[in-house]
Amino acid sequence: MGSSFITLCESDSNSNQQGSADVPKLSRSQRKQCHESRDVYFSCVELSQRKILETKTASETALKVWKMNPDERKQLEERIDKEFCSKAYQEFTQMCPGSWTVYFGRMRDQRNRQLAAEAAANSKT
Repeated sequence: MGSSFITLCESDSNSNQQGSADVPKLSRSQRKQCHESRDVYFSCVELSQRKILETKTASETALKVWKMNPDERKQLEERIDKEFCSKAYQEFTQMCPGSWTVYFGRMRDQRNRQLAAEAAANSKT
């Protein structure tokens, strides 16, 4: 695997900017499999981050991750992908079209930024 999910998303988004005509249509059962594999992968990543960073909540974890410099964050992502979640990542990318993985990754990043902002605000009070 070697590269982080975020890096994959960025490179994938550049190659998928032709429009929605490139997005394959998935059947209901295929969409369900895609969503299930996404949930398994993202759960694996979040649990692994908590374990490595020794945090208890999603907000606390998100804050620690977003306070890291980009190199530290990339190392963490690569470690998680390599040591903990490689099988889940592989299934996620096999079950979901590339543009879907990019979208899901962006939505997850947005959620994590919100959690980090909330945690930072709460820690000041």
